[in-house]
Amino acid sequence: GSGRSSTEVSLHTTATMRVVTLCIAVSAAAAHNVIELHGSGTTNPSRWFWEIFDIMEARAKEPLHMTYRAIGSSTGMQEFVGPNSNFTAQADFGAGDIPMSSARFAQLVANNREMLHVPVAIGA
Repeated sequence: GSGRSSTEVSLHTTATMRVVTLCIAVSAAAAHNVIELHGSGTTNPSRWFWEIFDIMEARAKEPLHMTYRAIGSSTGMQEFVGPNSNFTAQADFGAGDIPMSSARFAQLVANNREMLHVPVAIGA
């Protein structure tokens, strides 16, 4: 094969806005707050996430704290969907080797949650 694996990254609306915020100026009111972005999921891209997060934190003009827990695709999706916490996400984004199932997506919609799939191809 190509030596690459496909990874789906799911972001809920709040996380998407946080990512956008990293790319534009943060308002003066938020200047003293630490912007946090937390993810979890598949183990394959974990080193990539950690390296990118370190670069982003070092170059950020505002205080920034980003984490990624390599706990597996299914557990990452579960933390993102949050079925055990009244459908409140325990992570801002999840990364998985497979796309989110239509059943899990339906759970998000039924609980007034939105998400964005961002396809990423990385790996060794």
